[in-house]
Amino acid sequence: MGNCVHPEGHGGHGGHQELEELFPQTPADYRDGHATSAPATAFRNKDEVVDVDDVETAAGSDVTCERLSRSSSVSSPLSLQNLTNQTFETSVVDSVSFPDFSGKWDWEAYLRERGTSWMMRKLAASVGYGIGNHTQTIVQNAEGLEVVNIVVSTGPPKQERCFIKSDGTEQEILDPDGLLFRQKTCWIDHVLVSEQFQSGAHASDVPVTLKRFMQGHEMCTERTTSKGVVVRRFYSRA
Repeated sequence: MGNCVHPEGHGGHGGHQELEELFPQTPADYRDGHATSAPATAFRNKDEVVDVDDVETAAGSDVTCERLSRSSSVSSPLSLQNLTNQTFETSVVDSVSFPDFSGKWDWEAYLRERGTSWMMRKLAASVGYGIGNHTQTIVQNAEGLEVVNIVVSTGPPKQERCFIKSDGTEQEILDPDGLLFRQKTCWIDHVLVSEQFQSGAHASDVPVTLKRFMQGHEMCTERTTSKGVVVRRFYSRA
């Protein structure tokens, strides 16, 4: 969440085999590969190519990307527009009160919700969405998080660095595609919540909601797009 793009050379590693499934917007809990609530529309191994557009058409609804064998039910997205100044004023406290995201994380990527083209999504699927090739290193303090994303592919490693302020003040960030966003971030209970509004030539008044929280020993980042598509990424600590 909140990637400021500053390419540099660097290395990275880590990762493990994972399964993904696609299912309607209401999340289901998955244990041992079986749905305990809403049935999955489709699931696949990371090496298989699935046409997401076809799955969406068949499901008749938005699509959510999720890890297998991990409960994913969380509270519905919260709006920073409804927060008072008091909420922001009390957001800057000792970071030990909140989950500690510090460390190096291996992650799986899901590109559709940010408008990545069909061809690029197929290319990402062919390399397993970066599993084992994409890490995230976080340094956290009371003011916010410094997040460094490192991608290792066939070309030179790419590094993206950003500091996410957690006091509710607005900042400008760039996503990995180079799109400019205005973002506000604060803690709501033990969840770090951000709202992004696209700026520049593609300015939008409809926000993308981002949440970062711990689920067991894994870190989860969740995005809810302006169209209501919920996308989650799970990270294992290296």
